[in-house]
Amino acid sequence: MQSKKQSLIETSLQVLTDLALNITVAAPLAYFFHNVKTDVISELIIIMTIINFVKSYFVRRLGNYGDELKKRICQKFKKTMRSIKSKNYRYTGYHEGTLE
Repeated sequence: MQSKKQSLIETSLQVLTDLALNITVAAPLAYFFHNVKTDVISELIIIMTIINFVKSYFVRRLGNYGDELKKRICQKFKKTMRSIKSKNYRYTGYHEGTLE
């Protein structure tokens, strides 16, 4: 599980690489193929960078929360299995429709 600081660093690196890719590839393509003005391109890049950063950070934190939730569920399941074993239940093999 990552700390908030680690999530922030990872998200920042991802957004910076996306920004570099947008500036070097997407912006020239939009300018040459669709005649989009450079000021419009720069505004779009800024807006999408902010949106991408916020989205990536919250998705990363949500993923960490999911890992913690999964860990809690596994611990509860293990505790339940230990209590079943301690009560000495036995599996008889008889379930509805399996033995005649």
